[in-house]
Amino acid sequence: MNAFAMESFAVFLPPQARTVVEFGCGNGATGREFLRIQPQCRYVGFDTDEALLAEAAGCLSQAQWAPFPGIRLERHGITSADCLFFHGAFMGRRDWIKEVRRHCALLSEGGQAVFVLGHPGYVRHVLSLMLGRPPLWDSSLTLPELLRGLSEAGLTVADVRPQRVAEDAALRNDPAIQRLMESLVDYCRDHAMEVKTDVWAARHIVRAVRGTPPPKLYIQSSVWEARVTARVRLLEPAAFMATLPGVTCATRVMSADSQASAGFPDRVMIVQRILFRDVKPAMDFLRQFRRAGWLLIYEIDDNPANWQDAFALFHWLEFAGCHAVQVSTEPLADILRQYNPHVLVFPNHLRELPDPRTPAPEDAPVEIFYGALNRESDWAPVMPELNRVLGEYGGRVKMRVVYDRQFFDALETEHKTFLTAEGDGLIPYEAYARAMHASDIALMPLLDTEFNRMKSDLKFIEAAGHGAVALASPTVYASTVRDGRTGFLYANPEEFGAKLRMLLDDRQLRQEVAETAYGYVRRERLLSQHYQGRVDAYRELLANLPELEREADERVKSLAGDASC
Repeated sequence: MNAFAMESFAVFLPPQARTVVEFGCGNGATGREFLRIQPQCRYVGFDTDEALLAEAAGCLSQAQWAPFPGIRLERHGITSADCLFFHGAFMGRRDWIKEVRRHCALLSEGGQAVFVLGHPGYVRHVLSLMLGRPPLWDSSLTLPELLRGLSEAGLTVADVRPQRVAEDAALRNDPAIQRLMESLVDYCRDHAMEVKTDVWAARHIVRAVRGTPPPKLYIQSSVWEARVTARVRLLEPAAFMATLPGVTCATRVMSADSQASAGFPDRVMIVQRILFRDVKPAMDFLRQFRRAGWLLIYEIDDNPANWQDAFALFHWLEFAGCHAVQVSTEPLADILRQYNPHVLVFPNHLRELPDPRTPAPEDAPVEIFYGALNRESDWAPVMPELNRVLGEYGGRVKMRVVYDRQFFDALETEHKTFLTAEGDGLIPYEAYARAMHASDIALMPLLDTEFNRMKSDLKFIEAAGHGAVALASPTVYASTVRDGRTGFLYANPEEFGAKLRMLLDDRQLRQEVAETAYGYVRRERLLSQHYQGRVDAYRELLANLPELEREADERVKSLAGDASC
């Protein structure tokens, strides 16, 4: 069995690429996923399996039969490409390096050639051969041969990344396998042979560019709130940034490693929502990373006033002691600039564009979605009006509620569903997204409070991406929602009820608004359109690190007396 046959390759491709050519596209699975990440891409696939190509033709911009070598991209209307993707049987064929050289001449400025190379020394591959079974994949090309060939083709290798398989964890802990690996290492050492191969690497991802890649950059994220905010604020942006040549991203949960960046001239440490419990550990942490030459950034996406006492205890040292802070909204940035003048604003975006929602049958009940936590004060003012509407429409309306049991219990209707999970009740994000995708209308009430005004419009872009029409408060959402065009805003409970009735009665209006909002997300609110800006901002700060260090040192001294970083 191919140990990574079911894994997607889309995560290795640069998300901002507008033209991608895949050599060995198969049934188009990689292209299908990538086009959700970058829907404005022209994705062209080549293969020699006509049956698979027939399936690929239904999802790619073009799916062409062509042998390798022998493909002429210009004959297929391709005069420039942002990414060329080689893998599978298209690797190591006769004269393959001449083909690579010719195709890579069409790479655009900043374009990449990405190669996925199965590792012949991978432990499962070796075990398969030892057991007399067929090899897991064709091993006709080795990593040194690939690197040498790319150099001959005039390309610069930006990085080589070994890829491990999560399912190998049990195998690695098998005592018999451990003894086998130790014996092999001992044999090599005893015969003066240096072990250079990681047997647990199933493949290598090789990224090459024309010209000289930018300086290597290491970005480490320390996650202290993993359930709700880490995915959109840190994990998804890190995965996209890691596709840039020379950029390596790592994530640690409730820890950080100041020694994890050997060989990288530029290093960024992003600390998410950490609260220091005492001055000494705070100073030790700041000193450890700043003296090691890291750019230290504090990440937060909620109003810190919610933890006022904890932050104020040490004079907001978490923000002042870092070189910079990153947030999701301008109002939040304005609050934090009083503690640190260097605040980066990275709005929230969707990792991928959901498939267009298929309209429900005309006689189906209208589905209304609500999904949030700790919002009773926000929804309480509109609950009486919502219950009046539900009483009027009866079974023609169904409520779908995620997370908030109090909201669900307050609904005076039998036509309601509650999605929950064990423990803290947080269902997986995929289940949350499916519930929203199945809904026609999404409710987003927020009172006009200082805490709420700092929030982002993430729920609106999630609803818009999934085809649910937003009925939202002006707080937060007035800056994004075009009332009557991409959603609806209400100023009071009476207007909430009137606009909800209008949406329930007018199916065509719902569809038109949903389509307009979906187009807005497609054009402007996908992460693929913005992640490069994060790296640019980090590099700009790194260029001024000595000055930032001086400023941070002065802020800390003013807060902590003689205790200095």
